[in-house]
Formats: sequence, C-alpha cells, structure tokens
Amino acid sequence: IQRSPQSPSSVNNLFLNCLTWEENDRVFMHCLELDLIADGANFGEATDKLVELIIEQIKMSDEEHVQLFHPAPEEYWKKLYEIHMNFVKQNLLENPPKRRADFAIARPQLARA
Repeated sequence: IQRSPQSPSSVNNLFLNCLTWEENDRVFMHCLELDLIADGANFGEATDKLVELIIEQIKMSDEEHVQLFHPAPEEYWKKLYEIHMNFVKQNLLENPPKRRADFAIARPQLARA
C-alpha cells in the first residue's frame, strides 16, 4: 500500500505480500501478513476490496489496541516462497544480469523521528 503524495501522514509505505489467483471467473487476493482474502470480478476490483479490508484492519487494530498482524497459515507462505524461487531461477540464475547497473536494489529508508 502506498499513500498518495497529498496524504498528510508521515507513513509512506507498507509492504505486504499477497498471493493472487483466478478461480471460477473470480480473482482472489490473499494478504499473507494479515491473513485477509478479497475477491472481485477482475484484478482491480479484488485489489480495491483487499485495500479496504487492510485499512479497516489497521483502524480496528489501532482503535482496539490489538495485534495488527495475523500471519496466514504456513502453506500459503510456502507457496509464496516457491513463486519467489521460480522467479529468481528464471530471471537471475538462467539469465544473470551482465552489469551491476542491471540490478535494482532498494535501499532501506530509516524512520524519521
């Protein structure tokens, strides 16, 4: 989730892992850190619904002072790991970048006090 630049909040990014799949003409999205699932007629609708659920979960966690993160069962994390490893094998091991400039490395941003 990324806030728009117009947002007054100092929080810019919240990175969450989501699995997406199609089933019976529906698109499903599963946020693994929060164990939330949404569906829609297409990717955009499923995304919008999942973002709404995530925002509601964040609000509820804040208002009720309860744990925000409720990880999905291990089987879903294993599936994500398989997807990541297949990507790495196909895109990095079989066709490694030739130059350092071909790597996109995200630099961690430190929280400002």
